Amino acid sequence: MDPELIQDDQFQRTVRFTPAYDKHKEGYGIHGVDMHMVLLGPEGAIEFVVWTGWHWLETEGPNEAKGVDVDFHARAPVLDATLTRKHCKILDGPCYASDGSSVRAKPIFDALLKEGSDGVWRMMREEYDSTFTEANREKARDLARGRWASFLKHMKENSAAFPKEDVDAMGAELAATQEGRGS
Repeated sequence: MDPELIQDDQFQRTVRFTPAYDKHKEGYGIHGVDMHMVLLGPEGAIEFVVWTGWHWLETEGPNEAKGVDVDFHARAPVLDATLTRKHCKILDGPCYASDGSSVRAKPIFDALLKEGSDGVWRMMREEYDSTFTEANREKARDLARGRWASFLKHMKENSAAFPKEDVDAMGAELAATQEGRGS
């Protein structure tokens, strides 16, 4: 994680900026500086992304900042997240992630404007507490049960990314579920 690191109780707060780029010559476009604020806790992380509007070329439009994304990175399945990375830079290991939400980013961006970073951290903690709940973990298990056979195969094929006890536990629970249905 990057320079602006603040720790309190079980949480780490990190602020990181990604540089602007101009890749017209490579057949791509341009993109401005992004600010990433991450609240990392025991069960995962909440990430808030702001497009700053700061570009290499000022002719590319107004330099207007806006909150564009809030997503989570979880150590275990939660809600409808699927394993998206064998090695997540935020969690430093396997990651179950959401695909983000610009709608949820707007109120956090508004808090940034009105309260500064204190407002952002407060809202990110609320997002963390509402995401990493037992009800959301159970929802993930319910959604996944229909896909467990293929996911279990994926886990076995990528055994380096999954603890053996997790693979064994999922296999045992899948077998019990199938027995209960008479499969």
